[in-house]
Amino acid sequence: ALLYRITKLGGYESLKTPTQWRTLLGIGRHAEGRQDSRAADNRRTMREIINAVNADGQSGLNIDLNNLQAVVPAWNGQQYTDTIPANICQEILHEISCISFSEELLMADRFFYQLTDEIEEGEDELAATSRQDRNLKVLGSIPGLIDGGEIGFGSQNPHLRCHALQGLYKIMSGWTRTSRMSSVSASVVSHLQDSVALTLTELEDIEYHLAYHYIISFADFFKRAPVLPSLLS
Repeated sequence: ALLYRITKLGGYESLKTPTQWRTLLGIGRHAEGRQDSRAADNRRTMREIINAVNADGQSGLNIDLNNLQAVVPAWNGQQYTDTIPANICQEILHEISCISFSEELLMADRFFYQLTDEIEEGEDELAATSRQDRNLKVLGSIPGLIDGGEIGFGSQNPHLRCHALQGLYKIMSGWTRTSRMSSVSASVVSHLQDSVALTLTELEDIEYHLAYHYIISFADFFKRAPVLPSLLS
């Protein structure tokens, strides 16, 4: 709901107050309403997660869930006592989408990629015999997923964008437990293997087909759409 509301036209104007952010994040207290609904379950789960973060003592956070209205939202060291500026909303959305994308990509890979018993010479460079090794290879294939830098999808830097797309393509090429990429998409995406530098227009076309295949693969198995980096569209 948070990502949907933010990305809707004019959504920023309705997401600026701290109270609205708390509600959309699912941590606001609701004095009324059903307690046996899915929304109530989600709120309880979110509260349990935040309580666990408070309890570990390593996050630096100490949020009193019984007095949320007294909590002053802060982002990168800056507190916001009134409205949250649109550019800050965009930064938060971007970080949420990147984190969600990396977690969902690993989750999808866990179901779609079959680990190998041993790695043979000449085998795919992302081949792995353990889940931990595969996860590291998956995250390392796309710029920014490990170091927190620019991921590259949608970038105006052709080299960075091509690197990101090649990484996602290699990851999905190892998925044997999902449907094959359509012949049309496969033909377009195959140009990532060309030694000739690709234009931004060509990369945009490839990006569209890659994103489409990722979405339908994820949605067919998990029965919902995945979260994408805000620039992968």
